[in-house]
Amino acid sequence: MFMEGLLILPAVLGLILVLVGRWTLMVASRQFGAGWFLALRIVPLAEFVFAMRYWEYAKKGALTSCIGLLLMLPLGTKLFIESQGEQDDYVVQTDANGDEVQQERQSRIAHQEAIKRERLNRIMNKEIKVEELQARLAVWYQTLQQERSGLEKKPQTEIQAYNREAAAYQSLLAVSREEAGELDVLKKIPVKK
Repeated sequence: MFMEGLLILPAVLGLILVLVGRWTLMVASRQFGAGWFLALRIVPLAEFVFAMRYWEYAKKGALTSCIGLLLMLPLGTKLFIESQGEQDDYVVQTDANGDEVQQERQSRIAHQEAIKRERLNRIMNKEIKVEELQARLAVWYQTLQQERSGLEKKPQTEIQAYNREAAAYQSLLAVSREEAGELDVLKKIPVKK
């Protein structure tokens, strides 16, 4: 119990640092337009795209978040190891007639059902994520198309801003395609019966 208390304090501090880092990223994103600000608030993994694209502006927030994650790591590792200890393999025992002992058989079936439910939840969550990304990208694409129509009459600075926005859109489109590929892989994994 004492050890867990020692791990909770850095984890709480780490959570605070992660939140401060994300807030710093959002403040930095405002100077690149409302699209980036909204993407950081709504779209998963947009922080990574923004940090890669605008490292000089995102450096403080990204590093603060990373330090926060490092502080949360010991507690997460402890909880992960404890959860793995609960998932030991079951040994099938038989009675005098060669039949499996009923209780262990039911435990094995319950374990297999839990694995199936977890896999279906992962697929469902990934589908939701992909659908949200695609919806955000569709709106963003329409906005870019509208801005593009009058672009030839605009000053060079606005054209450069549009090009940066279009490049950011392409980056997020690549992330969306990667997520869709991961979803396809998840769906193809056979379920044991």
